[in-house]
Parts: sequence; C-alpha cells; structure tokens
Amino acid sequence: MMTRQPTIKNFSEIEPVTRESPQGKFHIMRRNFSEALGAVKDSGPWNGGPPFDVEHVMLPAGKSNFPFHSHQAVWEFYWILSGEGFARLDESHLAIKAGDFFICPPGCAHQIEATTDLTYAVIANNVPADIGYYPDSNKWIAMPERTCFRESVDYYDGEEGQALR
Repeated sequence: MMTRQPTIKNFSEIEPVTRESPQGKFHIMRRNFSEALGAVKDSGPWNGGPPFDVEHVMLPAGKSNFPFHSHQAVWEFYWILSGEGFARLDESHLAIKAGDFFICPPGCAHQIEATTDLTYAVIANNVPADIGYYPDSNKWIAMPERTCFRESVDYYDGEEGQALR
C-alpha cells in the first residue's frame, strides 16, 4: 500500500526494468515512479495507490515500445523528452521529437517507434482492470491478469443449460 506521508525519491534511486520481446522487435527500459513511491502496479487508488501511474521510458533506436494496441479504460499522456521517432496513432504515423506531447484516450490504438534513442514520460490513469485490443494480430488482453485471447463467443454460450436453482 502506498504511503500517505509525503515522500521524496530521486530518479537515480529507481532501477530501470527492461522488457524485450523474444525476437527483439520490442524493447523498453522503464522506471515506474508510482511504484517507487509504494504504489502497487495495476491496483489503482482502491489499493491505496494514486489515481495515476507515472513512468520514464527509454526506447533504443530501431525498437518499438509495445505491439500496436488500444485500451478500453486507460487514458495515456506521452511527453517526448529526447530523441526522435514515430507515434503510430490509429491510422496515422506521426513524426515525434523531444518536446512533443500527445494523449491517447480509450479506444485509440497506439505504439511508439524510435528512429534514434528516445526517452519519454507516460502518465496513465490507474484503473483496476482494462481490456486491450491488438489490431495487427486481432487479439485481446484482459488486465491485470495479462490473459490474451482471440475467440469470441455469444453472451449466452454455455449458459442456457444451467439450472436456475
């Protein structure tokens, strides 16, 4: 549970966490400020954390941060701190550079691709659950469990045979 007392941390105290896909197309190094202050990832203010999540992300040249995806409940604000690249936003590929910033509301598919080493800050609302969609691979993800799926079934599938009592 996040402490309610004011706490000051320093960027140098937060060890970066690296995440890389098996073939290396996606590669990020990030520092989560909210977790450094005691918040629990993906638990929101319901578990004593803040109503937002803040990260500093380093993206090596030639890499993408994540597969192209959208969220159903999460808003994300991006502020490019250094470097250059592209923001893939829905149907657009927009050049980005240090000083640029943008918001991805729920439903906006997004991805960042670095052409030079790129760093950015991202601030997101901290929801207890979200559903993500990956348009390039036509898959969904349920979070915080991070369970991926593709099959769609009817709402009443498997329910009609159940006894009422």
